[in-house]
Amino acid sequence: MIGTSEQLERVDIKTVTLSAGDRYLLSTDGLHGEVGDEEIKKVLATTATPQQAAEHLLALALQRGGSDNITGIAVFLE
Repeated sequence: MIGTSEQLERVDIKTVTLSAGDRYLLSTDGLHGEVGDEEIKKVLATTATPQQAAEHLLALALQRGGSDNITGIAVFLE
């Protein structure tokens, strides 16, 4: 279990088909709690590398308060 020692009541699982050109972000609420979905989509769509996207999103979350742990993993499929 990540983030809790309590028994989870529900786990959501979703299967997706991966395709070349897809871009994904796995993040904690410290990031997506500070940066909205549309802005995240824009950053992922307009940055050249996953590293640049992750750094940009981290900077945005910190500028907006960053009151929680901020973790994000950006993945760009070729």
